[in-house]
Amino acid sequence: MPHEQASWSRSHPAHLGSLALYIDELLIANWRISVEVLFQAIRDGLDSIFIDWQHQLLNPHFHFLAFLVADFQGRPLDRTVYRFPTRDNPATYEAALQQWRTTDLDMVQRLVSKTMAGW
Repeated sequence: MPHEQASWSRSHPAHLGSLALYIDELLIANWRISVEVLFQAIRDGLDSIFIDWQHQLLNPHFHFLAFLVADFQGRPLDRTVYRFPTRDNPATYEAALQQWRTTDLDMVQRLVSKTMAGW
């Protein structure tokens, strides 16, 4: 990646929080087609200067939602390529991602509480 592109992506992290917020709102509204369209654009841009997953200190909320939506859509992200940054608590998010389909409401509450503590 050329230096000026890497500099741009590292200096503009706020838009990723906005993407996470847009996904949240679309999911809450149950606008599945809109989620699919937005997430496809995000998926297509993971390695672009606009998202630059590998080099940017991304919002853990964005990471979590990206993994969750990809899994929900049946097209999980390659976890050997895309990971949580080590500065976050990846074990908490990983546990939530592994158990997100559970029907145990108490477990869901515990997972949500643990992930929210990190935000």
